[in-house]
Amino acid sequence: MAEPTKSRVAATQHEDQNQLIKQGAEARVFRGSLCGKSCIIKERFRKEYRHPTLDSKLTQKRTVQEGRALAKCRTLGISVPALYYVDITTSRLYIEDVDGETARDYLYQLDEAAPARMELAEQIGRAVGRLHANDLIHGDLTTSNMIRRPNAQLVMIDFGLSSITKMEEDKAVDLYVLERALDSTHPNSAPLFARILQAYRQNAGKQAKLVLKRLEDGLRDGKCEDRHDRGARASKTLIANAYVVASVSINLWSQLAGRKNGSMTEPVPSIHSNDLPPYIAIVSNTPLQPCHDALLRGAQGILALDGGANRLHQHDPQLKLTAIIGDFDSVLPATLDHYKRQDPPAAILHLQDQDSTDLQKALNFLQDTDRWSTVAQVDGLHRAAPATPAARWTVVVCGGLRGRLDHVLQSLNSGLMYVNTHRIVFRDQDCLAEVLPPGDHHLGLVRAVEGPHCGLLPLAGSARAVTHGLQWNLSDCDELEMRWGGLLSTSNRATGTHVRVTSSSALLWTIECT
Repeated sequence: MAEPTKSRVAATQHEDQNQLIKQGAEARVFRGSLCGKSCIIKERFRKEYRHPTLDSKLTQKRTVQEGRALAKCRTLGISVPALYYVDITTSRLYIEDVDGETARDYLYQLDEAAPARMELAEQIGRAVGRLHANDLIHGDLTTSNMIRRPNAQLVMIDFGLSSITKMEEDKAVDLYVLERALDSTHPNSAPLFARILQAYRQNAGKQAKLVLKRLEDGLRDGKCEDRHDRGARASKTLIANAYVVASVSINLWSQLAGRKNGSMTEPVPSIHSNDLPPYIAIVSNTPLQPCHDALLRGAQGILALDGGANRLHQHDPQLKLTAIIGDFDSVLPATLDHYKRQDPPAAILHLQDQDSTDLQKALNFLQDTDRWSTVAQVDGLHRAAPATPAARWTVVVCGGLRGRLDHVLQSLNSGLMYVNTHRIVFRDQDCLAEVLPPGDHHLGLVRAVEGPHCGLLPLAGSARAVTHGLQWNLSDCDELEMRWGGLLSTSNRATGTHVRVTSSSALLWTIECT
């Protein structure tokens, strides 16, 4: 075995001394020290849904990219935390622990008429303008990613999504993200954003006029959502995700197949069971059906995927939304206005990332404990929020199995990407589908609603499975390896109220519903 590097040994030795202060979807942030100096440690962690080699390369690339962005800002005189050290082996950045409070918290303390609000807006406009004048895109411009020092200096933080580009459209998207963040976080933010744009115009260089025109003519009217190369990006996503779930080793498969029935866990309740633990409902942009009524009413929170908000509003305008998430190329202005005026108002999360679907954005949002806890507390759902980042949500997607086939397949692909993070169940009028990770599963059925016809389909590569509770059970024979282009288990029948499945790879469990 190769000896550990000095940096990894040092990181391990000081692990217990670091204080976790935040966890997002991409990284953990600690307060610690480097050579006796207090600092912030940002550590990117492994994504279980990605192939280890691919994950390692992406993590290292983004760590270096963020470090370079901070270094470039310091060189240009833009106020950002000092970069102390970049540790590639542990995917850690050691940066200055900036004294102060976030711009978000500072604004909350001020009256709407306070001159300090406009002073801060001008600082934000100058900072973003200087970034864009040097072709730097922040990627996540929110008032939570800005710190105001005691001397009133504004410091930009969290360049984890930063990039370098000369394109006016990308710079306009950066501004649009900021506008939507202000709109969803700070009431009556229009004057603030107007002052930001005024200062931006004076500091963004030669492209300022073109960027602002692009913002006004395209993005803010909903006519342009950064769709360039969308097909190519989707292809890259699918190729990358082909590595997501590989078959486990023969040894592990032998262990799984050799387990006795008694070692299985208690049945996981059906989504139709009264014993179902607290869950989140996600409304897709497909027509809602009568089967969704009880699921929506019983949910701890409801997230709408872009145009899914239109569907919910048409189906039952009395139901309250927790948040609307997506790139907003489908949601109607009247729908947005309706949910902004509900009590409490829905969180409006306009996310421009074109490398992920709206469903992936929502599942990723549920992982971000900092952002989720803020929305959950506003909506009175703090008791439902996971206690730790490791907690698994039960997520019921209302829809997603009807309509365009490419959309259906992408929905299942999204479920596969987050199979180790959440329990994800799709429910449509005629059937239910659940993504099962590799391992043991003991599924409870409500036979008044579910069955008898069912199926098991491999989602990535081949899969071998052992089942109990079906009319035609699968055994551990080599001949019964399931794969596309070969054997698939369809039109089987559930014989009781429980089904047990042991699988070497991720599977899609489907069962008809009435």
